[in-house]
Amino acid sequence: MIYFLPKETCCRCGCGFDLNDDFKVKVNAFREAMGFAMTLTSAARCPSHNIAVGGAKSSKHMSGCAVDIKWDHLDAATKSKMLGYAMDQFGGIGLHKVFLHIDSRVETVVWFY
Repeated sequence: MIYFLPKETCCRCGCGFDLNDDFKVKVNAFREAMGFAMTLTSAARCPSHNIAVGGAKSSKHMSGCAVDIKWDHLDAATKSKMLGYAMDQFGGIGLHKVFLHIDSRVETVVWFY
């Protein structure tokens, strides 16, 4: 099932750059497994937009293989469920008080913002 519309996954600058198709399937599977609606605060970013928002120089967002999911409104049990699934399915896990970053890197890396 497809849960996220192009307006949610494409670069916010309006250039049309979208998430990688394989990564988009994984993000939709994540949403399916969690069983509740999610808000993507950031998804695909073109290099210009990445610079504009202060993104990392080698950000996975620029290859269309990263999303940030709003989670500051969720309880600890739900965040734990999300983190458990993310640890099994995604390589890059970034924890921020407002969002959960997930990306497609091969080796597991976890960091805090």
